[in-house]
Amino acid sequence: MTYPLAERQIERFDDHHLAAATGAFSRGIFKAAPAKAPMRMLANIPMAFLLLCLDQAARAGLAAPSFEERAVAAVIVAEAGGEHAARPMRSAAQIAVAEVIARRAKIRGLTRLQVIQERGQFSCLLHTSLERLMRQAQRHQGYGEALEIAQAASYPNLTHGATHFTRKTERPYWAIGLHPVVVIGNHAFYRLAR
Repeated sequence: MTYPLAERQIERFDDHHLAAATGAFSRGIFKAAPAKAPMRMLANIPMAFLLLCLDQAARAGLAAPSFEERAVAAVIVAEAGGEHAARPMRSAAQIAVAEVIARRAKIRGLTRLQVIQERGQFSCLLHTSLERLMRQAQRHQGYGEALEIAQAASYPNLTHGATHFTRKTERPYWAIGLHPVVVIGNHAFYRLAR
């Protein structure tokens, strides 16, 4: 059997490619493997099998995530991954964070990555680098779900056009005198004037 992956793609096989392959398992494309394969098990999985998984994932439209998608997923995990609510509410909070990132990008004519990299925009990046946050987020149990959210083409507008958010118990200077347009989980979402 031949694999339609170029030599250079095979050389670059890393944990993000494994995430794409294991994502195929969790989406039901393959039934024979667990939904999550720990990285320490990578050495025990034959390369031919992993390449087959990647081939099947690529055919199903499950390409390895881009740097931007991984960055957005990391911010989603850092900002809303710790919701102490049932899964549907946690998912809603994560989608809402992704919506705010996407909306800011659209309004400002930037990419989502540029929005994330703007200084002081997200509290999760105030005391760390984006690369470090991304490494930490990959170990979070909700990273796979956040990555799927980051890869979505559009969002359902859960935030009613919000451009900013904060924890509902906090009141930063920019929120003084404003009322949230919606509260989702532990987060309050605001629409600031342009």
